[in-house]
Amino acid sequence: MDSKARVQQLLMEAIAAIDKLDPDRILQERQAERDKVAQLANGLNNILQEISGYAALIRSNAEDSAKVRDFLEVIVNSAAKGTQVSAELTRISLTGDVNPRPQGSQSTNLSPTAPVLSKRVQVHAVYPEPPPTEKRPHKASAPPIIHNPTGIKPLIMVVDDEKDICNLTQIVLTAANYKVVIAHSGDEAIGHYKHLSKQIELVLMDFSMPIKDGGETFLALKVVNPKVRVLLTSGYHESDKIKNLLQQGLLGFLPKPYTGEKLLLYIKQVLGV
Repeated sequence: MDSKARVQQLLMEAIAAIDKLDPDRILQERQAERDKVAQLANGLNNILQEISGYAALIRSNAEDSAKVRDFLEVIVNSAAKGTQVSAELTRISLTGDVNPRPQGSQSTNLSPTAPVLSKRVQVHAVYPEPPPTEKRPHKASAPPIIHNPTGIKPLIMVVDDEKDICNLTQIVLTAANYKVVIAHSGDEAIGHYKHLSKQIELVLMDFSMPIKDGGETFLALKVVNPKVRVLLTSGYHESDKIKNLLQQGLLGFLPKPYTGEKLLLYIKQVLGV
């Protein structure tokens, strides 16, 4: 076979190989990789938020040994979660495999059921309507608990699926004389807001929550009250999506990790108190 014929053969083989490629599958694989990195980045920044926040509380409560022990326990747990995230990022960088290790795998110290890895970041270009659900008998929900009800500053609803971050934010806000109500999911936030829409002056909400993320929840709250004031926070975000939400009335975005002082200053600027 002469060189020209060989080149033609190689060209035909290359064209045939290209024809066999599945663009949709490749795009799905790349999106899965981006989602995995987003999930890990968000988890790691949540951990840094917990560590920095509780370290600040330890400094301010050094004389209260019981509180210090509680705060130290959270920091130790957060450090352990950080180690798990670091191990997973290292594994991905070495293997290129974004899929979690199967249960019982011997090649990693990361538990596949680690809380920080159970959080799925919702990455959608458009916020779709939730799928219809089976109708069930309505049960009256208990009214949400307002922490520091005698506080002299406005009521703020804190929404985050990370309970330690909710607890940390509650401590910071109530110490500054704000009243606080807590929600651990988008649906819970919507329910609380329906109860307290005339009292809640600001919603401080995590962007990257499972099931219903901060963007979807913000739009649902606008249905209840078109003038709802919402600040989003997250350890990971997509700028285009945030820009779109800002155009729809979102007050702002505060990236994690942030200090208690920065949070209070941001809230003061928004509420003017």
